[in-house]
Amino acid sequence: NDTALLANFLARSHAIIATESEVATMLASIEQPYHEHLSLLEKIFGGALDVEESFLLGGLSPDHLERYARFCSTCTHFVPGVMRDSGSDAWSRNSDVELRQHVNQLVLERRRDHDRVPFLMATAYWANCYFGIRQSLEVDSLCYAIRQSSSGEFSDLMQAAFLAAIEACSSGPHFAQPPTMRSEQQIRRVMKKRSESVLAEFKNRMAVMPLRPVRKKHQLTVTQLPWTEALDKFAIETVAVSRGVYVDPPYSRLQYSRFYHVFDSLLRYDYPETIGAGRVSELSKRIPSRFDSRLSTASSEIDAVVQA
Repeated sequence: NDTALLANFLARSHAIIATESEVATMLASIEQPYHEHLSLLEKIFGGALDVEESFLLGGLSPDHLERYARFCSTCTHFVPGVMRDSGSDAWSRNSDVELRQHVNQLVLERRRDHDRVPFLMATAYWANCYFGIRQSLEVDSLCYAIRQSSSGEFSDLMQAAFLAAIEACSSGPHFAQPPTMRSEQQIRRVMKKRSESVLAEFKNRMAVMPLRPVRKKHQLTVTQLPWTEALDKFAIETVAVSRGVYVDPPYSRLQYSRFYHVFDSLLRYDYPETIGAGRVSELSKRIPSRFDSRLSTASSEIDAVVQA
């Protein structure tokens, strides 16, 4: 049991066995919808893609690195309510205003209809933040293609490979706040990460799925419930067998969801409002817990677990 959506998908994927031929079929099923969707996004973000490509392929001189950092700080966060005061020598104000107005309208439409095509949440929210622009288009296109896939029971497996791929390709080191781009070393590191392909990483992750040791000796039931309800459900369903409970509550008052909000938002794909420099989902999307509250409250919650 885990109240985080991310943990539920990953847990369910561990019980899925897929052969090499089944993986090949899964990858074939997403190929056409992925590329068709990618072409739609390229028409919207083509100008920004061209500028990004000129930076990622254009060398590593100090001036080039500084201009890329300015490009990232201005050509980003295309959601309603966010406006940039000015452009930069790397991204003009006219280009920004035109793209920003267009994408803002698309985001508003998709907040009313989450399934509207093309998918563009990752690009509108986190391009030049946690991912490069091309990477963000890949993320959105993979989200769309996986949902369109006819893989059925293998959907959770594909989602797990997708989540692993975006973590591997993200600009890092986590999703609580964007990577720092002050020094030349930091900028070079981000540029290197943003030169990686999310699609290629996804295919690599899928290719190793048949090699995983999968344990299906025991039944796996995954829940996303408050711990009291999950414990009651576990007690009822395991009354005739030996059983044990492993508890891993939060160990600080830090809101953990800040570190994986990108994963949960992509799994929900609901175009949330965002707050703060980390562009995390609004507070209503966060999962409250008495474990990460005041010391006295957390202590009493631990006592309740032990006594349960």
